[in-house]
Amino acid sequence: MTNKSTEIFIRRQILIQKTFLYTVFVVTAFISYMLMFKSDKFIYRFLSDVYNIHLYTLFILILSILFLFFSKRSFGISMSSIIITLSLWLTYIVIHGILNKQTERYFQTYIIICLILIFLLSILFYNNILKTNTFYYFIAFLGVTQTIISFLQYTTLIPVSSDIYNIPGSMDNPNIMAIIICLSIPACFHIFSRRKKRILYLSLYSALTIFALIILECRTAFIGLLFISIIVAGKVIGLNIIPRFRYKLFFVIPVFLIFCAFLFSLHLKKQNSSDSRLTIWSIASNMISAKPVFGYGYGQFQKEYNLQQAEYFNTETHTEQERINAGFTTTCYNEYIQHAIMGGIIGCSLLLALMVSLIHVGWKNRNKQYIPLAGIVAFAVMSFFNFTIESPPIFFMFVIYASILIGNTADPSRPIYNSLHKKIIVAGLFIAFAFIVTSLQKYNAQKELAYINDLIFKKELEKADYPLHSIEPKISTSEAFYRIKARHYILKQDYINALKAIETSLKYTSAPSVLLEKAQLDEKTGNLAAAESCYKLVCGIEPHLFKPRVMLMEMYLRNNNIENARIIAHEITSMNPKVNSEKVTKYKEFASEIVKLSSTN
Repeated sequence: MTNKSTEIFIRRQILIQKTFLYTVFVVTAFISYMLMFKSDKFIYRFLSDVYNIHLYTLFILILSILFLFFSKRSFGISMSSIIITLSLWLTYIVIHGILNKQTERYFQTYIIICLILIFLLSILFYNNILKTNTFYYFIAFLGVTQTIISFLQYTTLIPVSSDIYNIPGSMDNPNIMAIIICLSIPACFHIFSRRKKRILYLSLYSALTIFALIILECRTAFIGLLFISIIVAGKVIGLNIIPRFRYKLFFVIPVFLIFCAFLFSLHLKKQNSSDSRLTIWSIASNMISAKPVFGYGYGQFQKEYNLQQAEYFNTETHTEQERINAGFTTTCYNEYIQHAIMGGIIGCSLLLALMVSLIHVGWKNRNKQYIPLAGIVAFAVMSFFNFTIESPPIFFMFVIYASILIGNTADPSRPIYNSLHKKIIVAGLFIAFAFIVTSLQKYNAQKELAYINDLIFKKELEKADYPLHSIEPKISTSEAFYRIKARHYILKQDYINALKAIETSLKYTSAPSVLLEKAQLDEKTGNLAAAESCYKLVCGIEPHLFKPRVMLMEMYLRNNNIENARIIAHEITSMNPKVNSEKVTKYKEFASEIVKLSSTN
């Protein structure tokens, strides 16, 4: 090859890489922005976020395939304990979903897509195709944006749309917001510490971040902050060498004690929340012992847990405080327990093995990789106390940290790049491509479902008929689809088909609203025993609520079952409300009248 040909070849490679980097930068910035706000094109925010992650993974995959074929550079990664663990967990989730026909597919595909994304980004970081610093900016963007939003909502400069939280952020949940802020701290520290006025930037950032975490009152985020501080401070002031740590205790202990005192005061302020999580973990442990090996199926936690909770409050001895604190539960507030329920001990062990292997490798390389190490350790620890994997924006941040760590710590002296391994990589890329495209069809169907839901809400039933039935094969494990389908039949007064749709929905959820719909349909179709069973299930899932008991009492009255109505009325009058309200007072007065009426009879 002549010097001119060599120069042309080098320029071509540089142009390819620059184009690749610029495209990745723009798309990643766009996805980071989209993950902060709910799209109106989906019914649930989770679906909107996962759809965006699907698109991003597909984009990275297509660019990886193009780079593989049009660039002469190597494209592979050396084998490591992390890669092996990641591969085993991914394989297990796929096989588990194939064997378990009742699995709700949306959560399963979400985890699979995120693991595929870790593989892709790790390979790109390993081959120096992507730059680490660029992705730190995306993580910092997510965290700083949420910090600013929390401050603006606290000062009422921007309106708050939530009826539940004072400061929900753009995530509609202060816990998610606080955890994102916490996970962005290592990346922000890395960025600001490289500026000329680093002391000013770091001081201002630290003050805003601490203020945001305090007003959000998320204990989990403070626990994560503690571990991030230990790792980052260890790097900055020389605590990363264990033997020298004992000579620095005079600096660490006072800060640690102040931090623990604040965390304990926050715990006392939210004592009911802590107690309710203990109840959840207690019930969840019984579920694990019932199906320890393979669990109940990925995506099935919400359905199976609430049925178990209903059984606990309807049949077992419980305290009054447990009853008041309990309610409909969508997450276990402990990812490891939740994954043990969904995927069994095997699935939980693989998740733990991945975290341990990441932390082990990060700790061995802590002098250079303390930023991703701090993010991963915080994520792993916070997963014991809150939902992290279940929140796509939070898990997306973990995916980036994990990919950076894997790509920058894989052994460069043992690259996998011979003809056989290249064929395996190419096959893997095309299998992943086929899976993502197929999975996207389910999410595109969810976008259609949101449109159909609007039509039904407007009572344009004929217009909704065809699209409602045409998307069913693509959306078959979606509880929302069958709920909307049932509502469509109810408006047509076709209660038999509405009941069938609701029963199918209950394969994937045990939401009280769905159970109440089924109870009302059962009563309309004359199945009073089934209606009674549904009402009692809701009473167990939401043991502190008065409304389902009142609805059950009213059903008994409508059907002249005075004795059972009196029993429920006595129960209502003796219940202590979680919060006193005018509605609760009316419920109690109504129940008292039934008690008096039955006693006079």
